[in-house]
Amino acid sequence: MIDTRYQWVAELERLSPIIKTYDLTNTTLKKNTVYVDRTSNQSDRTRDKDAFNVANSPPHNAIIVDAVAALQGKMPDDAIRSLLGELTSKKTYGAFSELVAYKWLNDAGLPFTAQAPMTGADVVNPNGTAADGQTTFPSGKIANLDIKGFGFVEHKTEILQKRLADEFPKDVVQFGGDWSLSIDTLQDLLDYKGFSSLVAELQSSGQAKRGALEFSVQKKQRMNVSTRSINLTTMAQLNEGYPYRFTGQFTRHRPFFLVFIIHPWFGGGQLNKNFAGTTDHVAKTLAAGAFQSFVNDMTLVEGITHAEASALLSGLVFLNGWPATGTDAPPSKPFCRVYLNGGAKHPLEVSDFDPFIKAFGDGMLVERIDPPPQPRSWRGLAAGLLLVVAAVAVLHYLAAQHQ
Repeated sequence: MIDTRYQWVAELERLSPIIKTYDLTNTTLKKNTVYVDRTSNQSDRTRDKDAFNVANSPPHNAIIVDAVAALQGKMPDDAIRSLLGELTSKKTYGAFSELVAYKWLNDAGLPFTAQAPMTGADVVNPNGTAADGQTTFPSGKIANLDIKGFGFVEHKTEILQKRLADEFPKDVVQFGGDWSLSIDTLQDLLDYKGFSSLVAELQSSGQAKRGALEFSVQKKQRMNVSTRSINLTTMAQLNEGYPYRFTGQFTRHRPFFLVFIIHPWFGGGQLNKNFAGTTDHVAKTLAAGAFQSFVNDMTLVEGITHAEASALLSGLVFLNGWPATGTDAPPSKPFCRVYLNGGAKHPLEVSDFDPFIKAFGDGMLVERIDPPPQPRSWRGLAAGLLLVVAAVAVLHYLAAQHQ
């Protein structure tokens, strides 16, 4: 059983000669981290669930080893050390998501670099940034990408649950109501002002409501039961603006796409299995909303209009990070969904993803979402009618002259 950071690093070094050369415990990791406190007198206490789960899963460790091998020559060694440092303590969620995406690119045979430096002239962020990835498609198009975990709502809900549990150690805080939430609503609850207000209300009255959300404090029993509802389609619609939290990373002069990693251990449990096409529907609903809902929006995001930002988003990728082999659960089909913005300023085509289709077959879904047809304005119709009338008048005049 792997219970600490140093134990996990030792296991990764055993599996990978490349990782062993990094000598992480002496060069990068300043201190050990305990994932689980084990005692003989009471229940074990988990400090870092994400790290513990991944560390003790051979199929997940195999993904890490393959990804690190794929990054050789594509990412500076210091950056790889730093990524492994984040993976093994406190930032497992984000770091593992990046490694999954790098392995996906490599398995498709696409040339790429990681942590590519970009200037303020290249990206929306005027201070510049480091792109998570930069890849070249067979068509010659060079595209940048950013990688994010996609269990954002469930993951933040778990954080909220843990923080409330710490505030009420002798009781149980029950969550009820409709939890089809936007990330903004959850963030408001997690921010200092929102969280402090929620705790104060629960301490005074034992219950609180925030919109459709319900909270109640109950005494611990052998079994505490609560009910809450989640409509995934509604949640997708409410979060169609989520990709624009990363507008600063969008590239101005070349295609840009976001890669969202779905994983059941990191808040993606409801989307891990494509039951009755649910994951297909949720992913496409969010993508269509992100591409089409802001094309006329003049509000500012990162110094540009939402409309300009929506034109710079060339695509969204929803990539399942669950291991394809080595686990009892069968792999999800498709495990990767790519939706392309037909209204993008720098568009990507379905054919650009041919290497992925060749490598993964029916494990890939690639679809272009075109903008809906724009209704013609009355002004445009009137102008067209005037042109027709003028043309008829000219024909009548020419006919009269001919007679």
